[in-house]
Amino acid sequence: MLQLSQDHTSVECGVLVNRLPNNPERFSYSYCVLANRGFSSGKHYWEVQVGEKTKWRMGLIKGTASRKSKLPKSPEGGVWLIGLKEGRVYEAFTTPRVTLPLIRQPRRLGVFLNYDRGEDESQLTQINLCLGADPASHSAVQRGGSST
Repeated sequence: MLQLSQDHTSVECGVLVNRLPNNPERFSYSYCVLANRGFSSGKHYWEVQVGEKTKWRMGLIKGTASRKSKLPKSPEGGVWLIGLKEGRVYEAFTTPRVTLPLIRQPRRLGVFLNYDRGEDESQLTQINLCLGADPASHSAVQRGGSST
């Protein structure tokens, strides 16, 4: 079970102490933490610290995605995810999955959501892997010999 800190700024794995009541907003089959508000327009940016964790997934979920069945881990299912597994393999959860060629381990992730581009799944989100103070100038992904 994931436990959210009292100040709502961090998450840790914990043990289930009490059975929680059924809630339509709660996930039944996936361990997920959601922001305390959703977005339906505009441009939004936030960062998530992953530190030196060896396994994580981070991304966005469409408000209409089912929370009571197994999540489809792809943009077609309303879920945009990237993740680290086994401490060394970074993936984008697309169809098919894409391995991300990182040159350094990111400590934080920046998410840019742009509703101004409409519902086109390929244009809606960007998830940046940040290595420095400025996500635009410190990328961890290398493509074609230059950092993007």
